[in-house]
Amino acid sequence: MVFLLLCVLIHLSFAEKGCVWVVGRVQCERDSAKNLNVELRVWDRDATGLLQFIDPDDLMGVTFSSEDGRFQLDGCGDDFDWIPGLSNKPEPYVEVFT
Repeated sequence: MVFLLLCVLIHLSFAEKGCVWVVGRVQCERDSAKNLNVELRVWDRDATGLLQFIDPDDLMGVTFSSEDGRFQLDGCGDDFDWIPGLSNKPEPYVEVFT
């Protein structure tokens, strides 16, 4: 039991955590009714190309826009530091679904 706890603590010590808070507005110039309930997600980019299969991006948060297109989105993510001494901070990006 002590060994398992020690392994978990060591693993957590090599992870970099970061949080993001996004405030904004989506706007459709042609049809303002489309501003309501637009789904927005914030992701933590982990890998690209073939490595995406091994280490997919992590979902940090989800929200939907209000009637006028405004939204608040927040979330946290953590990345494992694969190379000791080299910090691997989360790289957030926002995805919009209409």
